[in-house]
Amino acid sequence: MADQLGTEKQLRKVFDAFEKNILNAWALPEAQIRVNLFKLAVEHGVVLELQQALYHFDKLPKRRKTEQETRQGILATAVRMGIPKEDVIAVFNKYDNLLKSATTEEQRQQISYMGAAELHKLLGVKSELVIDGKLIIPAQPDYIEENTSKFRIIN
Repeated sequence: MADQLGTEKQLRKVFDAFEKNILNAWALPEAQIRVNLFKLAVEHGVVLELQQALYHFDKLPKRRKTEQETRQGILATAVRMGIPKEDVIAVFNKYDNLLKSATTEEQRQQISYMGAAELHKLLGVKSELVIDGKLIIPAQPDYIEENTSKFRIIN
């Protein structure tokens, strides 16, 4: 864990240098961004770490799922786990109805967090729930992380 933290700090220095040294750095074409990051990684001695980070980045889906696709995936997972489809649909309906009465974006965000947390518990997920970089539910004490992806929702 400490090694991983050290690597993250080194890569953070590369990204910070990239942002400081290049005007509108993230507006550049992706190929130019990668070349500039690689040059900085050479200077900081973290080329392999950057390659590994980019490898994982490249494996991420290029397109975000629609709400319908996400709900279908959650339903399919629940059915595979033996959770009644009706229970999941009830959670969807409960929070859809609450969202109708929300008057501010902050209320909608809080309601979506509550809905995700309820689904997280219904599915029996033991890992942490992180939404938009915020920890909503910490990992359960008996959860053992094994290089698997975490249940994350990014809006």
